[in-house]
Amino acid sequence: GKGFINTSNVVTIERYWKSADGERLDMELTVVDPYLLRKPLAIYYSWLSIPDQELQEYICEAISGER
Repeated sequence: GKGFINTSNVVTIERYWKSADGERLDMELTVVDPYLLRKPLAIYYSWLSIPDQELQEYICEAISGER
């Protein structure tokens, strides 16, 4: 599978927004790891709207502590 090697100092930021025409949900994932990356890595995703379907809210609970 796809994945990233990172250190314990990694920070990821996800930003979501609807396109101006309302036909897509766009997302920017930014990975910041000062020990492995010279600059933040930004990845973009886009999902098309499906007629008669509604996006469901998802509450992401932050995980803290060691894994």
